[in-house]
Amino acid sequence: MAAIDVLNDQVDLTPQRYLPHAAEASVDPALILATIDDFGRLIDDVRRSLPLVRKSTAEALHAASHADAQVATPEQVGAELAPGVQLLRVDKNLFDPWFVAGILSRTDNVRVAGRASSSGSGALRIDIRRLAIPVVPLEQQRAYGEAFQRLAEFRTGLGRVAAAGNALARDIGDALTSGVLTITP
Repeated sequence: MAAIDVLNDQVDLTPQRYLPHAAEASVDPALILATIDDFGRLIDDVRRSLPLVRKSTAEALHAASHADAQVATPEQVGAELAPGVQLLRVDKNLFDPWFVAGILSRTDNVRVAGRASSSGSGALRIDIRRLAIPVVPLEQQRAYGEAFQRLAEFRTGLGRVAAAGNALARDIGDALTSGVLTITP
């Protein structure tokens, strides 16, 4: 039995001279090291975006897997809604928009107002009429709304950290394998 029969097309036996040559590293090592410093600052910025919280002795705000409510940005006002997205307008004299978005985004909303779609797609539909928003003074809503807004910014920052971290890891790996960077003892 020949060796080629044993391998059964599972191994590429193309001679090295016919393989494409690896591209030279196009990443500047100084740029990678600067990016590492920038990444550290980005992580610090994201950490600082968390709202300041402490243990509470007050009763929990009772209201309605995770529903995601957001306050529309000025660029989104008037935009066409995507499938499964519902629009809820609040009277700013009665409710803080970030407070409402934070309360509607509570994890137990799926249990309270969610139901499986009858279309067979398995999508979860939220019946916003079944959600409850606690009635608290507007000033307290604004305080909670500010915290919910900071949490939304924190989630956005986490997305930026993840994308930047993935790109940085790729660049460092490429630079290590090409010899542009080396490991420090």
